[in-house]
Amino acid sequence: MCERSVTIAKTHGIFTLLCWLLRQVRPYWPHIGGLLVLSLLLSLLTLLVPLPLKIAVDSAIGSHPLPGFLDALPAAVVRSDLAVLILAAFLVMMVALFLGLVELARSVLQTYTGEKLVLSFRVQLFRHTQRLSLLYHDSRATTDSAYRIQYDAPSLK
Repeated sequence: MCERSVTIAKTHGIFTLLCWLLRQVRPYWPHIGGLLVLSLLLSLLTLLVPLPLKIAVDSAIGSHPLPGFLDALPAAVVRSDLAVLILAAFLVMMVALFLGLVELARSVLQTYTGEKLVLSFRVQLFRHTQRLSLLYHDSRATTDSAYRIQYDAPSLK
């Protein structure tokens, strides 16, 4: 398949190859959009990783007040250094949990989308191979078509 892609690129131009590729992935735009959203969410959640450490160092060990978004906490939590440390530990666990869940969702969606894309491309290759003449198959190696369907199709992923 890689040889065919290079051949298509040389004979028809890179624009034609990109148009063909966009037609192949068109049914999976919602999946690709979901991957984009999950990747952005993962980036935003990664920015929260140092926040619990800041709370622990500045508010529990140091004398700074808690950040403004934690104003809704009871006064007993705000005054107690131990409670602030427990809050920071809880926030570390929550951030790690959300990071893990978003990463898991992104990984599952990426694998699902990639495998569905490869499967649909293999189906197209198999149908094309069936339409080829027996003379073509006799002139090639015995397993050339099967090899291309099995091993060249994942290059689309």
